[in-house]
Amino acid sequence: MAFDILYLNDKSLLEETFKERRRHMHEFFGELKGKFMFAVSSDSSDVNDLTLFLDESIKDRCEGLMVKTLTVNSTYQPSKRSFNWLKLKKDYLETGLGDSVDLVVVGADHGQGKRTGWFGSFLLACYNEDLECFQSICKVGTGFSEEQFAKIKEELDPFIINKPAKSVKIKENLPQVKCDVYFEPKFVWEIKAADLSLSPMHTAALGVIESGKGIGLRFPRHQRERSDKQPEEATNTSQILEMYRSQASIQVNFNDNDDFDF
Repeated sequence: MAFDILYLNDKSLLEETFKERRRHMHEFFGELKGKFMFAVSSDSSDVNDLTLFLDESIKDRCEGLMVKTLTVNSTYQPSKRSFNWLKLKKDYLETGLGDSVDLVVVGADHGQGKRTGWFGSFLLACYNEDLECFQSICKVGTGFSEEQFAKIKEELDPFIINKPAKSVKIKENLPQVKCDVYFEPKFVWEIKAADLSLSPMHTAALGVIESGKGIGLRFPRHQRERSDKQPEEATNTSQILEMYRSQASIQVNFNDNDDFDF
């Protein structure tokens, strides 16, 4: 089941994007049923599409998915771990973090397609008690019904501001974090996720584990609103650090090569 090509006709393809490498592979090779076939794939930037594709893979008795960047930072780097390839298994979503986290809504992007007229994804932050500020930790766009999208739009609209609130610390220059609109920190949501990882994009516990990197949630999913909590009562940075350090995947220090199955 071919999924990538690194060398073709005396030419290294390592510096080409994954999208280009895959194009070469399909152009120069043909499938032979039962002997040589291309890995089943789906191209999308929508997390809902990812969830559906994961469900399909489980029904087909696969272990899960490999989620890869197509063009940005998608050259092939031998023997180097990165977040450009992520293994997503069903048990990540079924178990995930031992606890949910309560995070503050600080920004959003306008919805597209069937989400036109609503917000499509939301930037969330934890609370840093020492610095008395909110630090970004993820964007979430799953776990919502159409009714919830409509209700959330109505609730958040009165609190729209044109730039991050002074108490919100984000890397606004990064397109992955930058939002179409920002909000006064008012609303707290309960979030479940696969796990926590070091992130060059987010500011939660920035620099504590590694210089220039914060901590981010992988595959976050909205659970419910926490109207019983004030923003300053959200999950704090110390708790995020404790959860990150307690993860089994961190404790084994990436000694196995499970993310590089060929």
